[in-house]
Amino acid sequence: MELAEGGDLLEKVMKNTLSMEDTKRIFREIVTALAHCHSQNIVHRDLKLENVLLGKDGKVKLADFGFARKIENAQLSNTFCGSASYCPPEILQKKAYNAFAVDVWSMGVILYAMVNGGFPFEASNIHQMVECQLIKEMPVSKVTVSQCLAIIERMLEPEVEKRATIEEIMNSQFFKN
Repeated sequence: MELAEGGDLLEKVMKNTLSMEDTKRIFREIVTALAHCHSQNIVHRDLKLENVLLGKDGKVKLADFGFARKIENAQLSNTFCGSASYCPPEILQKKAYNAFAVDVWSMGVILYAMVNGGFPFEASNIHQMVECQLIKEMPVSKVTVSQCLAIIERMLEPEVEKRATIEEIMNSQFFKN
C-alpha cells in the first residue's frame, strides 16, 4: 500500500488548518475520484474523513474500499455500512438505499466538516440524528461562501430524489470556481 505521508483528512479538520482554497482543491479531488468509481458502477459506501488520505504532495487518495461494491442496473442496497455520522436518513432508518446517493451524502458531510470543523448533524442517539437530518437542522455559522453552503445543502438533502448527483456537484459554482 502506498504511504500517505500527509495523513488523513480528519487530522487536518481537527487541527482546523484548511483554507478555503485547500478545501476546494481537496473536495474537487474527492469528487473526481468518486465520479470515476461511479462511472465504473462502483460505490464506496464508507466515505469519511479518515478514509481520505493525503500524499506528501497533498494529493487525495481514497482508502478503505472494504464496503465497496459493484452495482448493476440501479439496484438498491440493504446492508448497513459506514459510520453513523456520515450516513443519510435512509440508512439510519434501515431502508433500502441508492448507494450512489449515499456516497454523495457522505461527501456532503466531509465538505461540511472541512468548512465548519465538525459534523452537520450531531445528536445523542440515532433517532435524534435522523430527526435533525429530516428537518435539515445543522449549524452553518462558519460557512461564509454561499456557493459552498448551496452545494452542501444539495448533498445533504434528505429526499434522495432531490439530492445532488455527482454530475450536479461537478457542474456547481463551488466546484468550478
